Amino acid sequence: MVILLPLVYILFLGGFAAWFSERWSPIAPRWIAVITLAIEALLTIAQCLQVKGFPSAWFTDVYFPWIPQFGIGFHLA
Repeated sequence: MVILLPLVYILFLGGFAAWFSERWSPIAPRWIAVITLAIEALLTIAQCLQVKGFPSAWFTDVYFPWIPQFGIGFHLA
């Protein structure tokens, strides 16, 4: 299971949610950050408990071409 992309996306979306929640309450961004990091921790712990022995699921190479004419792409390894 590739978990690296969901971990990045959750942090990204949590950051935007915290940024936009500033309009409603000065305390809301803090709680959104705490909730986002708790979700990250739960996913990380679940991944560690699933993988026994050598954690090969962490070593996944993800590459999506973005602008192939220039050789630019999205790469996580």
